[in-house]
Amino acid sequence: MTTRFPFSPYPSGWFAVAHSHELAALATRPVHYFGKELVLYRTEDGKAHLADAHCPHLGAHLGHGGCVVGGSLRCPFHAWRFDAESGNCIDVPFATKIPPRARLKTYPVQEVDGVILAHWDESGARPSWELPSVHTSEWTDPTFFEWKLRTCCQEVVENSIDSSHLPAVHQASRPARYTPISTEGPRLHHKLGIQWDGAYIGAPGTELDVELEVNCHGLGIIYVDTFVAAMGMSARQRLFMTPIDADHIHLRAALHIRRLATPELTQTIERMWTDAFQQDFVKDFPIWENKVYLAQPLLSEADGPVAMLRRWAKQFYGQAVPTATTASKVELPMLLPQQSA
Repeated sequence: MTTRFPFSPYPSGWFAVAHSHELAALATRPVHYFGKELVLYRTEDGKAHLADAHCPHLGAHLGHGGCVVGGSLRCPFHAWRFDAESGNCIDVPFATKIPPRARLKTYPVQEVDGVILAHWDESGARPSWELPSVHTSEWTDPTFFEWKLRTCCQEVVENSIDSSHLPAVHQASRPARYTPISTEGPRLHHKLGIQWDGAYIGAPGTELDVELEVNCHGLGIIYVDTFVAAMGMSARQRLFMTPIDADHIHLRAALHIRRLATPELTQTIERMWTDAFQQDFVKDFPIWENKVYLAQPLLSEADGPVAMLRRWAKQFYGQAVPTATTASKVELPMLLPQQSA
């Protein structure tokens, strides 16, 4: 727990540790996440790996001067080598025996749609699920953004069901219509229907019906598909929240546009959406960084299902995992009534 939040800053699940293009073949990269110094590297077979950064011999940082040799990582200090998969020491130069406890702690890694993800679990449990690939050629290549924020992962995920903050923070005409779809283990799926000022995407003076389809994969990943019916336009925002330390997260975003009739039109819409995203998404940041977490908030009928999300989130802190449910079964005590036009 921290002084701000009544739960661990390091929930279990999959978390982004780099974009794929940031880790070249045979490269090493020091990273700091989950309150730990870590080393990220890519072996000769092209796979990305993550391990504790310090050599168990005399403590050298393997991300500063360490190098990849085939399927192993070599220490820059005394050239001890560690197997990328098991973390076991496999070579100690000039020694006839390898110390039996000589190993690095390694972490499960998957690489999906241009993002390198590591699995974290404070108990050391292996992952029980993986992130599916969603990228297809109908979407543009991603435009990337990133920020360091003083908040926690759950606050960002909780924002995805907060219907009533949209008018105050994001200039929506009224609170969103929340529609549950399913809750299945680590995945939460819902939609938000929003009436938005067209100025958001360069059409001032109009009110646009916008649908957001939201998929939360644990507390580290949110995919949002946004559809503007009047313009026949779709955008996809992939958000990745990774704990750095007890007080900060690394927030990455990847923005895509569904390709339109011509490359020129696609590029125009992509620029328009990129500008809007940069201006609008950051409006939440000062609130996240300075708010307190209330374990028993005073909720109104205009709010989204905060209580439901918090129950779902408990599984990532080692508490009971909810059983799978569909929209018809999800308990939504704070479901927003349908708004009239």
